[in-house]
Amino acid sequence: MKDYEACLSRIRACRAPIKHKAKQNDIERILYSRGQEESYDSDTLYAVFSELHPKRVSDIRREITEQQWHMMDKEEGLDFLADFLPEYGEYYDLLSDFRFGGYRILGDLICDIDDENNAEERKKLFRKTDSEAFTEMMKAYLHKPFFQSYREAVAKVCRSRLDKIVRPRLAVQYVVAIGKRNLLWDLLPDKVEHTGVKRRDQ
Repeated sequence: MKDYEACLSRIRACRAPIKHKAKQNDIERILYSRGQEESYDSDTLYAVFSELHPKRVSDIRREITEQQWHMMDKEEGLDFLADFLPEYGEYYDLLSDFRFGGYRILGDLICDIDDENNAEERKKLFRKTDSEAFTEMMKAYLHKPFFQSYREAVAKVCRSRLDKIVRPRLAVQYVVAIGKRNLLWDLLPDKVEHTGVKRRDQ
């Protein structure tokens, strides 16, 4: 459980909003030129897209260059976005609008976020001092489907390891005993519900 909490903490650090936004002025200029400065906030765009996993950000940056995003027409751009950013559908119209150099918005966001990811020590997901359990949990986060939450992916591995150490029903008691009650709903929700039902019946 200590590894579980440490893993979540490091993931949150990796997902934290970026501090250095070298291309933010360029994004704001484009939004202003298109009359969209009231509809979209550049800080919000950075916060939303910084939730992408660092590896995905790097992959998208490479694809933007290799597939020549700036040369795509509207239909090609939408196909690109559907392939690489399927969960960001609400931003497709914004990103595929190339008026006033609008093609730059996606590249600016991705480049700034990728640069921040690469520059920060806190962005390192794996370290030499990590335990085997920690590494397994972090790999689950790294390879999770885009629709799965990071907490769910990490919790699944932690629960699997817990089940090999102690029976789930006893685990509930142990977790409470060591003062980690807040982890019950992450790691043992089925057993918590079962225990609750039994107590109401008594």
